[in-house]
Amino acid sequence: MPIRSPDRLLLHVASMVSAGFIPLGMLPFTIVGLTSGLHLDIEAAGWLGTAELSGVAIGSLLVASLLRRVSCVRLALFATAAAIAFELLSCLAHDFTGLAVCRFLVGLACGGALGAGNALGASAPNPGNFYMKVLALESAVTTVTWSWMPTALRLGDQVGAFSSSAAALLVLLLVVAFTRRPRSSLPATVTEWQPSLRPANGVKGEMALAILAILFCCLRDGLAWTFADKIGTELGLSTGQQTVLFGAIGLIGLVGLLLTSRVDIKKHPVSLVVVAILLASTVTTLLLYAPTVAVYVSLSLFWTAAQFLAISLLTGIAAEIDPSGRLSAACGGAFQCGYAVAPFIAGAALAQFGYGGVGGLSIGLSVATLVTGAAVAMRLSSKSALEPTGIGN
Repeated sequence: MPIRSPDRLLLHVASMVSAGFIPLGMLPFTIVGLTSGLHLDIEAAGWLGTAELSGVAIGSLLVASLLRRVSCVRLALFATAAAIAFELLSCLAHDFTGLAVCRFLVGLACGGALGAGNALGASAPNPGNFYMKVLALESAVTTVTWSWMPTALRLGDQVGAFSSSAAALLVLLLVVAFTRRPRSSLPATVTEWQPSLRPANGVKGEMALAILAILFCCLRDGLAWTFADKIGTELGLSTGQQTVLFGAIGLIGLVGLLLTSRVDIKKHPVSLVVVAILLASTVTTLLLYAPTVAVYVSLSLFWTAAQFLAISLLTGIAAEIDPSGRLSAACGGAFQCGYAVAPFIAGAALAQFGYGGVGGLSIGLSVATLVTGAAVAMRLSSKSALEPTGIGN
C-alpha cells in the first residue's frame, strides 16, 4: 500500500536524488578542472568522468540489497558522508590512478544516495508526476551549484571543483539529517524492491524499449554536456558570463519541469515523446557545432528544459507501464549508465574526429532515441485505448 502523503517524502527524496546527481551536474566543470589543473588531455579526463559516473550507476543498483536491513534515510546519510570524504581525498590525489579510484568511490557513494532516494520515491501513489517534482527541486539545487562553479575553477582548478562538490553534498546531508522525516515506513513492495529487468505482467518488450530510449537519450545528451564549459570557453565566454548563463539554464529548466509536471502522459503519448526528443536532440547536437557565442547561448538556454522534458516523459511512461516501480528503478540505472559512458566516448571522438565527429555520433543517438521512444509510447497508447481507466489506476 503506498504512502498516503507523498509530499512528506518530497524534500527527503529530492535531497537524496540531488546528491546522486552531483557527479553529473559537475561533470563539465570537473573536465575543465582536470585539464587545466593537472594538464591531462581530454581523453584522460573523459576516462575519469566515466569512472565517476560508472560508480554512480553501480552504486544505485547495489544499494537495493541493503534496503531490507537499513532505512533509506540512514543509507543516504551514510552514502553522502562517504561521498564528501572521497571528494576531499580527490583534492589530494595528483596521479591518474589515484584520481580514478577516488572518483569511482565518489560516484559509488553518490549512487548509493540516489538508489535510496529512488527506492523511497517509488512508494508515491503517482511515481511519474512525483519524479517530475523531484527533478524540479534537483534542478534548483543544480542551478545554485552552477552559479559558483566558474569562480571555483578560476580559484582552484580541479581542487575548486572537488571542494565545491563536497560543499554541495554537505548541505544536502544536513537537509536530510535535520528536516522532518516521513512518519510512514516503506511498504513491503518497496523494501523488497530489486533492480531487476525481469518482465512484469507481460510487458518485457515495453520494458526493454523504455530502458533503451532513456539510455540513448542520456548518452546523446552526455556527449554535449561533457564539453559544455569547454565550448563556451573556446568561444570566448568569460567566467562571469558563464556563471550567468548556467544560472539561466537551470532556472529555465526548473520552470519547464514545474510546467510539465501537470502533463497527463497518457494523453497523446506518441506526439509528446516525439516532440520532446526532437527538441532535446536538436538543441544538444547543434550546440556541438555552435560557431559563435550568440548561437551557443541561444541553444544552451533551453538545454536543460528540453532534456528534462524528454527524460520526464520517458520516465513517466515507464512508471505507467510498470506501476510496481521496478522499471522506473531500472531506468534510473540506464540514465546513469548513459552519462557514465558519454565522457569516454566523447573524449575519444573529439580526439580522433573533432566536434564534427561528436556531432555525427549525437545525430545517430538521436535517431535511436526517437525510434525506441516512439515505439514504447505507441505501446502505451495502445494499452490506454484498450483500458479506458488507464494503466496503473
